[in-house]
Amino acid sequence: MSTVVAEHAIVIGAGMGGLAAANAVAPYFNNVSVLDRDALPEGPDVRPGTPQAKHAHALLAGGSTALEALFPRIGTDLFKAGAIKGRAGLALRYEQPGFDPFPQRDLGFDAFFLSRPLLENVCRRRLTQEPNVELRHRSRVADVAASSDQREAFTVLYEDDDGKPHSISADLVVDASGRAVPTMSLLDKLDTSPLE
Repeated sequence: MSTVVAEHAIVIGAGMGGLAAANAVAPYFNNVSVLDRDALPEGPDVRPGTPQAKHAHALLAGGSTALEALFPRIGTDLFKAGAIKGRAGLALRYEQPGFDPFPQRDLGFDAFFLSRPLLENVCRRRLTQEPNVELRHRSRVADVAASSDQREAFTVLYEDDDGKPHSISADLVVDASGRAVPTMSLLDKLDTSPLE
């Protein structure tokens, strides 16, 4: 029995939220397009749309469990890609100026210590293995157009690197851009009167 419920889903943003969302909806749509304004690197490299990516990162138990549900055996892939697994509270010492070093204690779970670019890269590689998912980098979303009755989103307008406009029709649009500009613009245009 097929789980497909509609033709096309569009995810705006190829950060962790967008990658996770795209993988979550992929079983239910014939096609999933992920649009991101950045050039998506081949490897675990920092990109302009994630300025916090240069900071130290850890993937704690809840995040690991959630990603494992979306991307089975992702922990193995992270480890092979260079992530370090360590005991939370013991494998890392946190210090802050003006305070004595915080005491180390076993917090009862293991965590992955890794960079955000490495985490994104592993998830992006896994997502591109899905036959119905397409990542379109250098695709800056300009607008999400409402349907003629102004009650549902159905077209995403975006520009490629050369500024050439494109549009894609969709049954579902997920805004994981981190800025919510497309969603806020759409909400301003939609008819928000109660349904009769």
